[in-house]
Amino acid sequence: MNDTSAPLWRLPPNSDFNWTQCGDEHIVFHPASGETHYLNDLSALTLRFLEAEPATTAGLYSRIADFLGTDTSKELEQQLDYLLARFDQLGVVEQIHIGTNSQ
Repeated sequence: MNDTSAPLWRLPPNSDFNWTQCGDEHIVFHPASGETHYLNDLSALTLRFLEAEPATTAGLYSRIADFLGTDTSKELEQQLDYLLARFDQLGVVEQIHIGTNSQ
């Protein structure tokens, strides 16, 4: 599944998150926006994967399912779609489109 036309999700440049965990909740301070976000395990896992490297939506489905030891499912895909859209609204992640002039 190497679709080079699929957009990649990534963290915006200079997004150095400050992470803290309190019980089952992950607390992330985003210095670029000055906002603090309270995340569940799936949300935190998604951001951690994107901290490591940009990924397509399909790549995230697969990577997270592998990490959780399960197959991708419509439910997981819907949860991730919602998370990515919400993170995008908050400015925590962004989509980039790879074209012929990309780096």
